[in-house]
Amino acid sequence: MSDIVRWNLLGLLGCCILLGTAAAAALGDAPFHVLAIQSSLPVVLGLGLVVYGWWLDGGTLDGHGWTVLRWTALGVVVFFGIGAFFGQISRRFDTSFLLAVVASLGFGATLGAVVGVYSARLQRTNDKLVRQRERMEQFTNMVSHDLRNPLNVASGQLELARRDHESEHLDAVAESHDRMESLIDDVLTLARERDPDLRVESVALGAVVDRAWRTVETDTATLRTETDATVLADPDRLQQLLENLFRNAVEHGGEAVTVGTLDSGTGIYVEDDGPGFDDVDRVFESGYTTAKSGTGLGLAIVWELAASHDWRVTAMTGADGGARIELHDIEFVDGHSGTTD
Repeated sequence: MSDIVRWNLLGLLGCCILLGTAAAAALGDAPFHVLAIQSSLPVVLGLGLVVYGWWLDGGTLDGHGWTVLRWTALGVVVFFGIGAFFGQISRRFDTSFLLAVVASLGFGATLGAVVGVYSARLQRTNDKLVRQRERMEQFTNMVSHDLRNPLNVASGQLELARRDHESEHLDAVAESHDRMESLIDDVLTLARERDPDLRVESVALGAVVDRAWRTVETDTATLRTETDATVLADPDRLQQLLENLFRNAVEHGGEAVTVGTLDSGTGIYVEDDGPGFDDVDRVFESGYTTAKSGTGLGLAIVWELAASHDWRVTAMTGADGGARIELHDIEFVDGHSGTTD
């Protein structure tokens, strides 16, 4: 479909309605004032389509012009019978049968065209989301393959070098490799967690807390779980969320980490006894970190994981001055959010 037809399809339809109305009025045998009244609706519809077609963003119908045409045709078919009916009625009141039919067809075509435009817009938005998801998958594949491979080679060569030489410079290189590995893991997690698909089921909070804690290098830090609640969540994403919270607590000096349910019974919290947040308003920003070896993505990932569940997450200072992260709007199974000592 040419650019002119594409961006002014509705305008062309409006012109057809105007021409059809003019022809029907010219051929009508009713009095002039009756023809004028009958013509008012299709004229308004025709002019409205011309203006709307001119104003409409050209890209809206790009590739979806046939969607508009199909809806327009459906509107014409539906209102053809209605038009014929009102045409019969018009004969009894000394009005134009032909103009009544044209007016009904014009109304049907207009309604169908407008529905078609919005259908085309929805298709366009859906196509855009599909393309974005494909690009995101390509990006994650690129990060996983094109970055990990040279990093693995570099790490292997570093190990060979460290067998022959001991140097603080080589230790610094190893730390950089570890940081790059953490960055890759965090970026991949952040990208994948934008996938809207969730596998929500009943999850025993105590069990997933224990699994998450075992995957994190906690050194001498201790964990206290003050809840035996069961929640509705995606178990894998909930574990990733807790892993990031535990890792953030330990990396920032927390020696004792506590997980419990909020007094309101609408969520859970993770609190540590570390130094707390320097700037509580920025903790969920991507790239923001106060730790020397931090990536600045850990709490940003927590935010994304919580958002994928439609949970609300807040940060504050804990009772002992440490960091406290609260997750709100969590649905507990059977309303149970019990605590244990």
